[in-house]
Amino acid sequence: MQLRVKFFVVLALLTSVPLLVLLFGVVDRMEHEVQARTEIELHTTLDKMADELDLIINNQKAIANGLSRVPAIKDFADIAYQNKKIGKNTLYHERAEQLENFFLNYQHAVPSIQAIRFIDNSGKTLVKVKEGKPIEAKQRDDLMGRMFIVDQSNRPFFKEALVKKDGVVMSDFELGQVAAGADFCPAMVRYSVPIKDELDNIQAVLVANMWGTQLDATMQTALGGYPGTAYIVEVSNNKHRDGIYLYHPDNDKRFANQVKSHYRLSSELVNPEWLSIKNAAIYGSLFRDDGRMLFYRKMSPYSDRDTKWLLVIETDRDTLFAPIDNMRNSIWWLLGVLLVISLLVAMWASGKLAAPIHNLAE
Repeated sequence: MQLRVKFFVVLALLTSVPLLVLLFGVVDRMEHEVQARTEIELHTTLDKMADELDLIINNQKAIANGLSRVPAIKDFADIAYQNKKIGKNTLYHERAEQLENFFLNYQHAVPSIQAIRFIDNSGKTLVKVKEGKPIEAKQRDDLMGRMFIVDQSNRPFFKEALVKKDGVVMSDFELGQVAAGADFCPAMVRYSVPIKDELDNIQAVLVANMWGTQLDATMQTALGGYPGTAYIVEVSNNKHRDGIYLYHPDNDKRFANQVKSHYRLSSELVNPEWLSIKNAAIYGSLFRDDGRMLFYRKMSPYSDRDTKWLLVIETDRDTLFAPIDNMRNSIWWLLGVLLVISLLVAMWASGKLAAPIHNLAE
């Protein structure tokens, strides 16, 4: 082997081996540590998000439950529950007006309420205030001889309140529709509370619609300055709701079951990935080949059914490991430069050392 080649090999090994050890040892270990630390941090963030959402839901339930115990509601329920025609019963109309005024004042005091309604035990809405305005009763109940606003006896939130009898029934998180064929209003949750007399008979159902803006605001601020995106996804046995976005920064992607869009987290993943998420206990992480990294946590907002909310923080590998990738690229560049320098030094040194030997040979 020529002296020049030997010099190059020795110098190349002396400069490249430490860099390769740094590249494949230290840098790769740093990548694993960053990934593990990120999982811990983001799952901690997801815990905080779940706690805040639970607090909001419990506060809204407490508001609905407290409303059902107000004397104005109890007094009107006693009259509305009487199994006889109202006719010209002035007390009924006085109590209905008092209740309407109470609803108006309460909604102004608690702006998170979108609407409050009083539904008799047959499913007819007798008093309703929506977005700070009373709704006029235009339909007549011939059996009871009184006017009502709308018959909601077939609506799930009314039926569930009659079946449960105790506590507050929370509806699905959904878009509320103003009227058939009308535009959808912002997301909301309905809380239904049965109103009972001293004999535990259900006289009526109080329904409070709460704006979903508090839930949205929690998701918008949860990440702080972290480079990621937060979602709420429903995990349900109902195929029409399974995988839909309850919260997404892009409003067009929310509530695919209602707006008839195809946007679902379940449709963005392959079936085994979505099944692994559905079957996960509480926490989990998903690292996809396309670079998407999903960290998720399940929460149970409903006490009466198995529907879950999946809190998701999504980031991508390029963003998360950008500093490490920059370090790795810098080491490769440094390695290439040192190899070139090693070659030049080997050529120069071998020439200097070999010249006296050549002269001596001559």
